[in-house]
Amino acid sequence: MALEEKNEIVLEDASAKEENLEGLSFSGTYTPKIDEKGRFFIPGKFRDILDNEGTCTITHGLDGCLWLYSQPVWKKVFANLSKLSDTKKGDRYLKRFFLGGAKECELDKQGRVLIPPDLRAFANIEGDIQLVGVGNKIEIWAQDSWTGYGEDDDLDAEYIAENLEELEL
Repeated sequence: MALEEKNEIVLEDASAKEENLEGLSFSGTYTPKIDEKGRFFIPGKFRDILDNEGTCTITHGLDGCLWLYSQPVWKKVFANLSKLSDTKKGDRYLKRFFLGGAKECELDKQGRVLIPPDLRAFANIEGDIQLVGVGNKIEIWAQDSWTGYGEDDDLDAEYIAENLEELEL
């Protein structure tokens, strides 16, 4: 088999793998322990969705949490954010916030991921954490922040859902 044919097969296999991962999504809530170095175990259900390369990307999230992406999804998020304008102030801010805060992280042989110190500080992670699967990403919350999250009077799921008829839950 010629080298060109082998490369085409490898590219096709990578594309098929990426397409297969796109159909999978994260859901569920887990409370893994975080160790003194800032590492935690990715639950098996989530690990199965992450790419086989053993890498993921963690970046600033909204509402005080972190967002963890599989590499195929992060590539798309990165491409979309890169399309934002460099001349519009809000666009520049979002690019800096999400792309500037992004760190590629590796799963070790035990299935643990290290949250870099600057990202732990951003999310006020000092102890236990909460992982929340939300479709294309995993939110990483400090346990205290997650516990207090639903106490906001403006965040009533029933009220919000009532005003989103097209959502069809």
